[in-house]
Amino acid sequence: MKTTIVKKAIIILFIVGLALHIFLAAKSWIGGDQAHLLRLGMKLAEHGKIEPFGKLATGVGLNVGCLLQFLVGIPLKIYPHFRSPMILIILFHIMAYFLLSNVFRKIFGEKGLLMFTIIYWMSPLRIYNSGFLWEPSYIFLPAAVHLWTSFKMNEKRNFWLSALHFFILICAMQIHNSFLVLILATGFLVVKKKIKVNPFGAVIGIVAGLAYFIPVILAVVEGNMPPPIKESAGYLGKSLVMVWPFLKGIFYWFKLGCFDMVHPLIKTTFETTVMKVVIYILQVLSAMTVLIGIYASLRYFRPLFFKKFKAEDKLIPLEEKWLRQYALFTFYSLMISAALSPTVLQSWQVMVALHAGGIPVIVFGLILLKRIHSSWKRTSILAIYIVLEISIILAVGFGQPRFNRQENIPKCIKPNKDSELLKIIPYAR
Repeated sequence: MKTTIVKKAIIILFIVGLALHIFLAAKSWIGGDQAHLLRLGMKLAEHGKIEPFGKLATGVGLNVGCLLQFLVGIPLKIYPHFRSPMILIILFHIMAYFLLSNVFRKIFGEKGLLMFTIIYWMSPLRIYNSGFLWEPSYIFLPAAVHLWTSFKMNEKRNFWLSALHFFILICAMQIHNSFLVLILATGFLVVKKKIKVNPFGAVIGIVAGLAYFIPVILAVVEGNMPPPIKESAGYLGKSLVMVWPFLKGIFYWFKLGCFDMVHPLIKTTFETTVMKVVIYILQVLSAMTVLIGIYASLRYFRPLFFKKFKAEDKLIPLEEKWLRQYALFTFYSLMISAALSPTVLQSWQVMVALHAGGIPVIVFGLILLKRIHSSWKRTSILAIYIVLEISIILAVGFGQPRFNRQENIPKCIKPNKDSELLKIIPYAR
């Protein structure tokens, strides 16, 4: 594939991926999670009230800190509409793309960037899980910053990079409980000396991030503790003891590289027989892509564990070896998180590892393209994969109730108690 064609393809796919994201965001509706975050944001937008505890997470604790409220409340202050926080989410994803593209272009060149755009940016998992307002939508940017700063810190010890890296860890802690994956991955990178941390920069980053916890400290001092939440029936490490939840968490890694959208597709409510058949076909095809993820990961990591494949390492540049280590450490971190979880991990709880889970598939895709000499065959394979991604997002967008407003007032909103929310919902009465 010629470089000019590859560059044009990257631009087109970026625009298509962005359009699909906007498509879902513009159609997103309000459920329980969205109503809670909107209430939280409106407290800041309407009254300037800062809540120290962002989100109560049933059974698994709570998100401490006020960052999540700022992320929702500031857009609502600028433009009082229930979908305005989605604009910031889309901007976050654009930033994540360009940060990650910087890494993949440097390591793999333009063709690598093309594969990254197909596997990550066009991923139905990314677009779907950030197509409506909830905490996982925000976690993609901290994850991207984590890889970008880690890659840069592998090259040199830098104050600002270290500060940003540890600042983003504290920020992720306030957004979603999956932040543990990023912290564990950082631990592996430091212990294995794969990143060079500036201690002073790390301290400054942590201190800067802890500024969001000032309202928490004040609340605790004043005795304003968070309301009690429903306790989990589980305990720390329950998933490992029960085995199958732990294995399920590990299996998610292989699904991240491609996409298993069976469950979101099941939630579609098409009535015609033709569309039901189409949805079933899309479910089967999306599930089959997981086989690619399994094979790609086994092939990608085998030189690290089997002597007969050690010779493959000699052909790999140092930067590629570092990226493989990063992917492996993220996989280990996901395993540990799955083992420690008191509840069974769900797909949205592992989106923090999407950028790393796609690395084996990106590399496998590049190898496959090299082996296929016919440009027509290469183009056809990529086109089929891309059409499948687009078809799944369109099916979900047109078929899921969460993207199709069916009432003036959401069922989770009580007009007598949520009068402020009704102000930001057009046509609500």
